[in-house]
Parts: sequence; C-alpha cells; structure tokens
Amino acid sequence: MTVAVNETLEFVEKLGDELSRGDLELPSFPDVAERTRRTLDNPDCSSRTLALVIGADATLAARVIRMANSAAYNTAGKSITDLRGAIGRLGHETIRNTAVAHAVRQLSNSVEHRALREPLGKLWKHSVQVAAIAHALAKRHSYLNADEALLAGLVHDIGKLYILKCAADRPMLFENPAALDQLVQEWHTGIGRAIVEAWGFSEAVAMATDEHEILDYTTDDGPDITCIVLVSNLLAKLQMNEIEAVDFDRIPAFRRLGLGRGTSEEILRESAEEIRSIVDALKG
Repeated sequence: MTVAVNETLEFVEKLGDELSRGDLELPSFPDVAERTRRTLDNPDCSSRTLALVIGADATLAARVIRMANSAAYNTAGKSITDLRGAIGRLGHETIRNTAVAHAVRQLSNSVEHRALREPLGKLWKHSVQVAAIAHALAKRHSYLNADEALLAGLVHDIGKLYILKCAADRPMLFENPAALDQLVQEWHTGIGRAIVEAWGFSEAVAMATDEHEILDYTTDDGPDITCIVLVSNLLAKLQMNEIEAVDFDRIPAFRRLGLGRGTSEEILRESAEEIRSIVDALKG
C-alpha cells in the first residue's frame, strides 16, 4: 500500500470521525462579512451605518455596486455609483448574499497551495453560475424566495472548499488526483451542511447543501430550494461541459419545476443577460 493511499485513508477516517462527533474545525466568516451580517440583523440598521460597514472593504463595496447595476436589479437602466444608493436599490437580503459571496471568495483565496489554484477557481466559477441560475429559476415560482435560492447556490459546494483547504496540509493526497476527487465528491455535502448550519443559514439552505447531489430527490408538495439548486447545479455543469447529458425526464426535480430539455434551454436563453450580470457582479 502506497504512502498516498495511507494518507488518503487516514484523511477520510479523520473527516468521518470529526463529522460524526460534530468536531470539524469549521471556517468562520471573514470579518467584514460578519460585521455586515450583524449590522443587517439589527432592526435599527440604517443605510448610512450599513454603508460605513461595507465601505470599510473596497472589494465588497465594489461588489455591492456592481450587483445594484446588474440587469437583475437595474431594471430601469439607471446606473448607481454610490454605496448608499446601491444599498437602497438592493435591499437587505441581496446585500447579505453579496457579503456571503465576498466571504466565500476570501476563503477560497486564502488557500495558497499551488495545486489547488485551478480546482478552487473552477469551484468558485461553478458556485456563482449555480447561484445566478437558481435566482432566475426561483423568480418563476412566486412562493420561492429568489434571494434564498441565490444564497443556496453560492454555498452548495462549500464542503468542497473545506476539504480542499484541509488537503492543502497533506501534499501526499495530490499524488492521486482521482482519489482526492472521489473523496471530495463523497464527503462535501455532509460537511457543507455542517458549515452552513454553523453560519446560521436557514434549514432550506442547509438541506439544499446536503441533498443537491441526490438525483431522485423529490418533495410531497411543490418544488423547494433543494429542487432549484439540484437543477441549477446540473444546468451549470451542462453549460460548462462538465457533464455530457442530463436525463431531464427521469429527474423528479425537473418535473416538479415543470422543466424539460426545451423549457430549460428556453429559460436559460431568456435569462441569459440577467444570469451573466449576476455572475459578473459576484465573481470578483
């Protein structure tokens, strides 16, 4: 048995043990994102106070202004250049999601291992694409919260980020990329749910993080956020040529959303500008 195999087995055992005991060393929110969330949680929060908090981080401030000027939110075609104007246009939930996107991007950028630059870059690109598609799909169902769908899309693969960050301390794992990919795929949903719960997100977002890979997932009622993220994840992978095909007719989430191949392609075409604008605003 090679050293790399031993290292992989030891890593898996450690992850499994920590997850079962609820003892994972979960990443915390970067400071500015946490300050933004605390400010938004204050019922007396004013646009001026929020602008001061967000303005302390130039990158987050720029991201908020880009989001306010995206096609999804700038329906009148009038550009905004100041932070308070952007906050007024977006509302608190979209501001919160933009701060989450900033936080996840910072966590991704904090991994310095050279071998992880490409997979982390692809992971971030995919997460933003899923978030934008989820937002567009959720808007077509009045009882679903499009902002919550966007948030769930942003964090649905956060477990992959956690595992790759941990793997950076074990260089031997990179000697067998296929084994590492399998490990990430098998463990990321459970770990992702633990992170999302620790960050205080809703049960709907936690469930979508945990169950978006279960292709036979269904609900007794209408479609939910998990259906939205599951479908958005597959559509994003199709767009990025990460998978060759999707059997739309055999996946319950597509049926729950009233989607087939033709309707899915039509919605993506109709929403292309909106999706692209959200991606550009969030990706940083």
